[in-house]
Amino acid sequence: MKNYKNISRFYFIVALFLVQACVHAGGLPPTKTLDGLKYIDFGSGEYTLVFETGLNESFDTAWAALIPNLENINQRVIMYSRAGIGGSDSASSYSLDATNKRLNTLLTSLGANNKLFLIGQSYGGLVVRQYATRYPGDVEGLVLLDPAVEGWAQGLMNLKVPGAYEQVNGMNTSLFGMAPDGPNLILIYAGGAMSDKGDVNIDPTLVVTASKVYVSEFVGSTKQGKKLWRELHSALISENSNSVNTISAKIDHMPPPEMIVNTIEQAIYMNDLK
Repeated sequence: MKNYKNISRFYFIVALFLVQACVHAGGLPPTKTLDGLKYIDFGSGEYTLVFETGLNESFDTAWAALIPNLENINQRVIMYSRAGIGGSDSASSYSLDATNKRLNTLLTSLGANNKLFLIGQSYGGLVVRQYATRYPGDVEGLVLLDPAVEGWAQGLMNLKVPGAYEQVNGMNTSLFGMAPDGPNLILIYAGGAMSDKGDVNIDPTLVVTASKVYVSEFVGSTKQGKKLWRELHSALISENSNSVNTISAKIDHMPPPEMIVNTIEQAIYMNDLK
C-alpha cells in the first residue's frame, strides 16, 4: 500500500509539472463548445474575468500570450470567440445586443453570470460596455484595453488633415468586409450612440490608452490622431469617480501581458476597497 501511495504521488507530481510546463509555454486549456460558441474556462476565485477580443480575432490568437501570466491571478477566467469568429457558429445578428445576449446565455450556462470583471480590447471594449449597461447587477468592474470609441472616424475627418476623409472611407470599406462585427464598428466610429451614452460609470473602470505615434500616412497614427484618441478615452470616464486612465506612448494597440495583468489586479483592488 505504501509503494502504491508513493507511485500515485509520483505520477501526480509529474502530471502537475506537465500542466505547469504547458501553461508556461503558452499552451491553451482545452477548448470547449457551448451554444455554438468556442470558449475556454479555467482557474477559480471570488470573481470571474471575461475577456472580449478585438475585431475578427479569436480568443486563442488574441490572448494566447496572456494566459501564462494569469496563472497566479487566482480568479476564474473565461475567454471565448464571438459568433462567426474562430470556429464559433455564425448568427443571424451581430449587433452588440445580440452578441451580449449570446454571451449572457453562455455565462449563465456555465454558472458564471455574476461578480464579473469584463476585459475588452479594441472592439471588445464596446462589447463589454454594452454588456455592463444591459446586466449592471452582474458586473463588478471594467478594464478597457485601448478600446474602440464612438466618434473616432468623424473626429479624424474633423481634424482637416489632407487626405483624412479618403483614409477614413478606405478604413470603413476594409472594416465592413473584415468581420461580421465590422458594420457595427463603422456606425459607432461615425458617432453612433452606445447605451451608456459615452458615460462609463461602472465602478471601477480602468482604461489603457496606447499613444504611440507611428511614421504613417494614416491620420489616426499621427500626433493629431493620437491626441484625439486620448481625448476620447478620457471623456469616457470623466464623470466616473472610481476610474483610472493609463496612457503610454510605449505600447501598441494590444498592451503587453504584464500590463494587462497589473491593470486587472488594480481593478480588483479598487473594487475591494468600496
